[in-house]
Amino acid sequence: CPVTKETAQEAHTPWGLVSLANLAHRRIIPFSGDVAANVYQCLDCLGCWSACDLNNNVPELLHAFRVRAYEEDLAPIPLYSFSHHFREKNNPYGIDLASRTAELTRGMKVDGASGTIYFTGCTTLAFSPRSVAAWVSLHAKLQIPCPPVFQEPVLCCGYPLYAAGDMSQFKDIAQLQYHTLREAQ
Repeated sequence: CPVTKETAQEAHTPWGLVSLANLAHRRIIPFSGDVAANVYQCLDCLGCWSACDLNNNVPELLHAFRVRAYEEDLAPIPLYSFSHHFREKNNPYGIDLASRTAELTRGMKVDGASGTIYFTGCTTLAFSPRSVAAWVSLHAKLQIPCPPVFQEPVLCCGYPLYAAGDMSQFKDIAQLQYHTLREAQ
């Protein structure tokens, strides 16, 4: 567990996190903001699950507790402002992703019959926009038309909301993306 290696706290080990969640679930300790803060330490890297001889899906269990914490207003306070900010901008970075996508893909040759859509995603557009430009450039150099690029107003899959435990907003984004992608076929 990378978090355990970094923090060196037993409460942040997979065993410690599951134990805290279990104690709170059984009402031996109160499910409080402090307990929730520990549950949010997991990175969802799946390392504990793949290393577990018993195949216990620790990330899934911890996610269920994040959802509970979020719904009971026990999640770390910055997550609520994050969700509000996400709702305003349709992505976690507060940038106009549709404009950035249009700028990066301007003038590219598109193969609309490919049956494929390139979904760049918010993190790529925010932190690695040159990789999108390189992708377009590579297709141009090889003289291969690009699949159409997903250019809808919401260019985020919603995973940051899922990780925060904000399942209501995550489901809204997932439904929106599902229907948008279906219509694009």
